[in-house]
Amino acid sequence: MSKIYLSKSNQSNPNLVAEVRQALKDTGHEVIEYQGGNYNAFIDGVFESTKGIVVISHPESLHGDKMDLGRGILSEITEAFKHDNKTYAYTTDHKLREVEEIHQYSDSELSKPKAWQLRYGYLDLGKTIEISNILKGDEAVNDLPDDLRREIL
Repeated sequence: MSKIYLSKSNQSNPNLVAEVRQALKDTGHEVIEYQGGNYNAFIDGVFESTKGIVVISHPESLHGDKMDLGRGILSEITEAFKHDNKTYAYTTDHKLREVEEIHQYSDSELSKPKAWQLRYGYLDLGKTIEISNILKGDEAVNDLPDDLRREIL
């Protein structure tokens, strides 16, 4: 099967991370994730070998069909997007959701305390899919607003 990058917030529930990691392995995927050491050396080129990215954000990140992200996860998603990785979010209510669009918050929002950790950007979430169907078909849409697209491409 394919390699999938697991992108997680430092504030993610470790049990939720373990649940997703195991579910991905159980469906035959190889899970790639940062687990310490030199981050820049690790992340450089990792998305060239992966086909998808699953995001697990902090516990208070889910707001209906929107998921807040810190700067680190947003930067990983934009890097994965450059390499045509499909993007998914695993939510705190134990659902795998398609990512429909990626946004960065405005400068006024980013000036708030801890914005870079918790509210640097957000995802618009689409339909729920079974984790066994990850990377099958065109279920994940990666659409960036023009300003963010110009910044990363």
